[in-house]
Amino acid sequence: MYLEYGTPGASRRLDALIVGARPGGGLGLVVVELKQWQTCHVVDAHRVRRTDGLLTAHPVHQVAAYRSFFQQWRPTDAPELEVRGVVVLHNATAAEGGLLSGAVREDVGIPVLTAAHLAGRADALPGLLRCEDLLAPDPEQVASFENIRWEPSARLLDRVGAELEGNDTFALVGKEQDALLNILAAASHLLPARSGDTGGGGDEKGAVITVSGGPGSGKTVLAVRLLGRCAPTPPRVPGSSRRPALCAAIFSTR
Repeated sequence: MYLEYGTPGASRRLDALIVGARPGGGLGLVVVELKQWQTCHVVDAHRVRRTDGLLTAHPVHQVAAYRSFFQQWRPTDAPELEVRGVVVLHNATAAEGGLLSGAVREDVGIPVLTAAHLAGRADALPGLLRCEDLLAPDPEQVASFENIRWEPSARLLDRVGAELEGNDTFALVGKEQDALLNILAAASHLLPARSGDTGGGGDEKGAVITVSGGPGSGKTVLAVRLLGRCAPTPPRVPGSSRRPALCAAIFSTR
């Protein structure tokens, strides 16, 4: 088990990562997201507001992003990986955990555990953490995992077309994911609705949103993802044949 496992660029540290050997070969990974929350308010399927008022990504989607990271950043010469995930809210009740898990689709495949789950029999814990079929890895397998140099399996430019078509081909984790959700929420108020020429919840005044970060922090991927989400079918401005444009400027700090 690895605690505070860091992703490249220090974008985020995973709370815990369980690594085991799969009976059929390769390695199994379990991403464990730990939350001390007792309760939170579910804003929508992707966002929650904590009791301290902070708006953040839904923990299930945080884990799903980490799962995508391991799948997308695994070099071709690295061991085969099967990646799973689980959210653990050790201070929350079963009812509170049910509200969180009920906000996302079941096919995401990431359970939400609460204090009620952890209070059960100790021998049930491997099953709850989705690692009951994994074996202890031998030293060679541990070394093969620790020697992986995580890097994108394809260059960003090779996937720009897919991203602009709305296909999420690069994983956003940590603050990248929070930034995407916050910008999309702001855009929903600032841009007119996609359907119809007159429908629009925004004031259409526009806005400038600045994203800062060092090299490798995910600014470029974030900008491309936003273009894919907001630009494909922009609505017409009411009373005009023109369509509002979404422009992105990317500045890398050194």
